[in-house]
Amino acid sequence: MSRNRVFKLSAITSLIIGATSAHAALYSIEVVSSSENENFGSAISESTGVTNCFAEACANSSSNPIVASRGRIGEAGQWINDEMDFLFDNRFRFVDQTSNRDEYRKYCDYNLRYNTCEAWADRFFHGTNGSGGAQRVLNSFTWSTPFSADNNNTKAFLTSGSLISEVSGNISGTNEIVVNNFDGTTAIGNSSSGYLHSGSSNYARQYKSRGFYGSTVLEPIVTSQPLDTMGVTRAFDSFAYDNQDGSGEKKYVVGSSAFSIFGTKSDCETVSDPHTRSQCQNLRFNNQAVMWDVTDPASVSVTKVTDTSSGTQSSQASVRAAVINKVSGSTLEDKPVLVGFYNRKNSSDMLPEAAIFEPKFEDSLNPQKITGWSTKDIDGTTLNPDGYIYHSSIATDINQNMLVIGSTKRGNYDYKRSRTDVPVEEGSLNNRLWLANASSANPTATYLTGGIFFAGSGGDMRAVNDFNEIVGRIDAENVREVDGKLRRKRAFIYPYNVGSIAGNRGSIFQNKAWWLDDLTNDGSVSGHNNQFRIIDANDINNAGIISASAMMCAGGYKTTSHNASCSGTEKLVSIKLTPINGATASNIQQRTADKDPVERKGAGLGILLLGVLSLISFRRK
Repeated sequence: MSRNRVFKLSAITSLIIGATSAHAALYSIEVVSSSENENFGSAISESTGVTNCFAEACANSSSNPIVASRGRIGEAGQWINDEMDFLFDNRFRFVDQTSNRDEYRKYCDYNLRYNTCEAWADRFFHGTNGSGGAQRVLNSFTWSTPFSADNNNTKAFLTSGSLISEVSGNISGTNEIVVNNFDGTTAIGNSSSGYLHSGSSNYARQYKSRGFYGSTVLEPIVTSQPLDTMGVTRAFDSFAYDNQDGSGEKKYVVGSSAFSIFGTKSDCETVSDPHTRSQCQNLRFNNQAVMWDVTDPASVSVTKVTDTSSGTQSSQASVRAAVINKVSGSTLEDKPVLVGFYNRKNSSDMLPEAAIFEPKFEDSLNPQKITGWSTKDIDGTTLNPDGYIYHSSIATDINQNMLVIGSTKRGNYDYKRSRTDVPVEEGSLNNRLWLANASSANPTATYLTGGIFFAGSGGDMRAVNDFNEIVGRIDAENVREVDGKLRRKRAFIYPYNVGSIAGNRGSIFQNKAWWLDDLTNDGSVSGHNNQFRIIDANDINNAGIISASAMMCAGGYKTTSHNASCSGTEKLVSIKLTPINGATASNIQQRTADKDPVERKGAGLGILLLGVLSLISFRRK
């Protein structure tokens, strides 16, 4: 009798909570793209006419930012955004070896150590759903079936505006595109050339990646063959600066450019069409960090940010983000500061490490004129002082307050240790998250700890806005990955050290980090927001609007808990999170966790456990 009474009271209480908290959340959710098998959030532009969506109405079209997303029909395998796969393969084993698939398995064995490395390698090499995978790219020249738009495994979408045009004469729809940023309403990103017929049955790709700024293709820094035709470039961000030399303010796009071939391919240097020759397929390149002057799209010039190096390993460097320093009284106030990674040469090793690139100036006659760039390391992110327990580090973003964010991947640099010799942290070879003060004379990484950043947790730092609001993704469970399975990930937001920032929104977040799922919980099982569990936050603008990726269960999950099950089939979709005008910390309803095991139908579980991992290499910047 009493048991039945408890049930009735609980049911009534649930109804009351559901009725009174239908709008109790910090964010509304809107699907941006769901057209492909898998859809991911990407860049977001700044909003117009609004500065803070928690205090202003941002749902109207006049203030809506442009949101970019990307869709996939199968696993990528090869990534046009990366100078080297996993920020690891500086010998290009994944590209050059006859047993490429085994290189993926070896990477997993040494640097992830899941008990599913065979399946992991198969997915990345062979693709999924009959599409994608590294083999389709590496063996495209002799692929047995015709290439068509279905072979385009990475498609970009914009909520408004247009994308870079296809290369004339190539098979329509076969170019891959990723949007990494916006300059106003102008998209910045990378695109492959797509494929063309070469001979009766061959399919050639002119280049793997070329950066673009709006409709302008960004050419390599070296124009001799085969770099003129096949050399890769990549674009990630932009900044405007006046050298005070009488030419006025100029616009620059930052990224990387091939400057030479890695290895010997002399027979590709003497022909005008190297991309149509079998011996020139999958050329490997050394890349240096560069910037393009795009002030006049008809006359784009490119200059280096880093110098070149050579060795038995390739030389790689890239600028991933740029900003004008607005820290009052700092040495570089009102000057551009860039971040990314470079190869620090250590004997014969080329160590991919996070870097800050600072401008050098002409002289006292014109202290504004930039004549070059110096590279500054970030203490705590270097590889060899700890005996090569990391395989790489990278700075992914920086804001005007000189807050730089990034990650350091625990793993085996160039296989210097045995498979089990790299020390794990709480059962994981984690990608550790850090932040640093770029204006410091000796920047030092502070690794995130406490709260949702538990010991041994790993993830990705995606973006930071000028309110010091950091977004990314982090492990949502502490099960063992080494000899176990991939951990679930959840998107997070972290308002870091916001007290000195005018108009900061720290109090809304109780000045601590949150899974975004907690901030979208309206307490209603049948509510719109309960259809989503957010696995990655890819970008955030200054008004507080977030571009993200989420698992969607049409009709809603069974409960509002973090690990609720879906009666239907889950799908990976790109979404936009808009702050709710007037929302405060009192509207936060932290989700609970169901005790029963999570059960999902259809392909959702595979996408969640395996597809999410592929996001590692699609860093926004």
